[in-house]
Amino acid sequence: MNSRVLSKQIYHHLNNKIISRLPFSIKVQSELDVLNKFLDSYFKIKDTNKIKKLEKLEKEFPTHPKFQLVKAIENFNASNWDFVENLNMYAQLRENWIIENNLDALNCEFLWPGLYFGAFGNHNQIFSLIRAKKNFLRKRNLVGFYKLNQQFTNRTLMDYFVKTENVDLIPVDHYPTNGFYRDLLIPSTFVIPFDNRAPYQTFAVSELNKMEYNAGKLLALKLTDEHEHEGRSYLASFGFSETDWFVTLHMREPSYRRETKQNTTENFRNVETESYKRSVDEVIKKGGFVVRVGDGGMTPMQPQKGLIDYAVSKHRTSGLDLFFGARCAFAITTSSGYRAVPSIFGRPQLQTNFLPGTHVYEGTSDDVFILRKLVHTQSLESIPILQQMNDPFLDIGKDQAYSKQMLSWIPNTSEELLEGTRFMISKYVELSSDYKRVKLVDSDHLNHEINVSHPYSPYLFASVLDNN
Repeated sequence: MNSRVLSKQIYHHLNNKIISRLPFSIKVQSELDVLNKFLDSYFKIKDTNKIKKLEKLEKEFPTHPKFQLVKAIENFNASNWDFVENLNMYAQLRENWIIENNLDALNCEFLWPGLYFGAFGNHNQIFSLIRAKKNFLRKRNLVGFYKLNQQFTNRTLMDYFVKTENVDLIPVDHYPTNGFYRDLLIPSTFVIPFDNRAPYQTFAVSELNKMEYNAGKLLALKLTDEHEHEGRSYLASFGFSETDWFVTLHMREPSYRRETKQNTTENFRNVETESYKRSVDEVIKKGGFVVRVGDGGMTPMQPQKGLIDYAVSKHRTSGLDLFFGARCAFAITTSSGYRAVPSIFGRPQLQTNFLPGTHVYEGTSDDVFILRKLVHTQSLESIPILQQMNDPFLDIGKDQAYSKQMLSWIPNTSEELLEGTRFMISKYVELSSDYKRVKLVDSDHLNHEINVSHPYSPYLFASVLDNN
């Protein structure tokens, strides 16, 4: 059954009437609605007895998969590696649940709308699901719903997924609320569900990278002729010729979607633009252009020949956003959503001022990471780079969480950023391998040193600039 026919069937049957044709009684369905509502809001509930309520419901519904998902999130937040087993149990129960309740007749799973209406980086989740299916780790189709009045983060990128990767996007007046919709909704931004197992998202990407690396076929989107022409025409207006090359630069600031310096909760990801000036100058000195991308609220850069400050320009399109990530010699990025674009289009990245360290596992053999140093606020001792990529720093995603663990971070110096840039120019522009000043940690060494005591060992194909 092709995906277009599937879309029509889903669109016409996504209403409560279908429940009467599923093996759920009205009573069971109403109980499931209560159960799902409780589990979906579990971490926001302030009731001190919520754990007892959870345990009571689990006894009533021992085969319902979401209990294991809740446990996995709790263990993950506590840096307890039992979360890996919770996720695998969740995947197995979920697969049985889908089959036993005839939900597999639809042969699809639903995308959380926040993947294409929310943070830019969430598109990596969709592409990981696509890659998993292409690598025969998943079998079901992907379906997303949207309201016509909603603003996509980048509709052009979603069109790539729809036109070339068989993702279905269906317009609706209201998002479905059926029980079966909720149970076929992929719990994205935490796991990438495979058939019968559900690895944590970062580990899943790492596994996909290794599979494709070993097969010699890193999956990546290909830019269309239309967007190629749009991008080349834009660059030509700045004197860019067919023989020129450019580097795409993204420096995260607290300006996206009403984030400010006063209300930010993720300052560990923000950078000072001035620290990248030597890197910009180096690219221009070597004969390249620098295209700074981002949102219009960013701090304008000092004008100079060879620098295109696209982020604050008046001529911005979703197609150009993709072009700059897809056609650069390499990208210099920070721990932010835009790095998804060069990743999805298969371009190498110098990923700078990077935290949390475990996301290095998402890198490919073409990427170089410069992690921020982590320091104990009491002892002032630095955390070794290998430890930053391990427990108990599994995925610290808020400033408050760093403070709770009594950790502070030190931004990359302009010297570190410059040396990383020189290395990338040497490797991807001058095609030389004799640049000696950067110490790269061997990926096999990292695999050996990290996770040897863990029940799940993610694979790593990434070079790390050792700044310790």
